[in-house]
Amino acid sequence: SESARSLTDRSIGFPGREIWWNWASASTILKSGEEFGMNLSWGINQTGETENIIWLDKKQIKINQTSFYQNPDSSWRVKTNDNIIDLEFYPLETKVEKENFIFSASNFTQEIGLFKGRIKTPEKTINAEFIGWLEDHYVKR
Repeated sequence: SESARSLTDRSIGFPGREIWWNWASASTILKSGEEFGMNLSWGINQTGETENIIWLDKKQIKINQTSFYQNPDSSWRVKTNDNIIDLEFYPLETKVEKENFIFSASNFTQEIGLFKGRIKTPEKTINAEFIGWLEDHYVKR
């Protein structure tokens, strides 16, 4: 898609021996012409603070906790408890890696797909449709 952009993710943390997370991310230009970026996660950093944020035309909007629900048809629902984000995610391509050893394990699914739904900022409500990705990951080390 001509509207898709790229982004990087860097972690500087000290995760525990056994961790899991869900992560949704995108960087795009919406059909309205607005630049949009999103970083939503749940799982790895449950300190009460989140790294959840969206950018809309260079304005940062802090997001509270995010919930990820996998539907029976393999799509996902990504919803924030502050009602700013309510999106469905439809995977187009999926990468799965599963490793299970005696002392370590990894169950990793990363999907590129289509987000569709509502983004509701204090100023406006956007009916959004854009490409992004979603991860579901469990690690024991």
